Amino acid sequence: MKKKNGFHNLETLFIPIDWYDEIIIQSIETDRILRKGDLSELKDKDLCFKAAKALKTLRAVKTGCEITLRKNIPSGAGLGGGSSNAASTLIILDKLWNLNLSKEELIGIGGKIGADIPFFLQKKPCFGSGIGTELRPTQKFTLFPKFFVLLVPDIKVDTGLIFGNFRFYRNERLKSKYSSEAFIKEEVGFWVYGRNDLEETTCRIFPKMTFFRETLRSSAKSLKIPPEACRMSGSGSTLFCSVPTSSLALDLEQSLREKLNGQSKVDFTIRICELIMTS
Repeated sequence: MKKKNGFHNLETLFIPIDWYDEIIIQSIETDRILRKGDLSELKDKDLCFKAAKALKTLRAVKTGCEITLRKNIPSGAGLGGGSSNAASTLIILDKLWNLNLSKEELIGIGGKIGADIPFFLQKKPCFGSGIGTELRPTQKFTLFPKFFVLLVPDIKVDTGLIFGNFRFYRNERLKSKYSSEAFIKEEVGFWVYGRNDLEETTCRIFPKMTFFRETLRSSAKSLKIPPEACRMSGSGSTLFCSVPTSSLALDLEQSLREKLNGQSKVDFTIRICELIMTS
């Protein structure tokens, strides 16, 4: 449901995985915030820049900083790379500038910059509601899959475009019979919970996404992986399949490469990621 401020209410699950960008931040003698490296052309639209500016303004910091970013996570892939970098910027500058802010204070600042940033300051699987900033950490990790096979088509998806054109497409096959509360209480496993309601909108706007989605489902089916394990991350373009073992993840990766090599007219990345276990 769309709110008056333009944001949408949602229910979502955030999972931390081991795929990172690289960020270097150092103090400089001038009062400026400098951005170097990848995506520096975004200037004041860059989330790292916004995070640094917000912190600097809030605490009237007199020194500046230089932020250098090296992208490893594809942009526009629905993986929260920009939000993760903004969260890292807040954490690093809090220490570099000796501000000694609490995690709750950093979350408050981050939530005003981007809805996904508070999750990356939590560093643990969380169930998100509202616009995504209302977070409830899950109680245990026992029902989570340990590995994720990510299929990332080279398709840049704009989140605003997807939400602006969002329509709810009912898919009875993927409709969950379990409530979000049942998942939070860990009464059911990750595989049988949920769906991504943005998936059909993204596939309709970007038809090539359907080809990649069906290829992932076909490969998963050949390995007897349930269809609920395959879905889209965020607003896309990343598709993923959650699996319990590294050997099954490797088998799925091989199957995908065999199906896609020479068949896809769009470049793609396949990567096996592991759940980050934090307390």
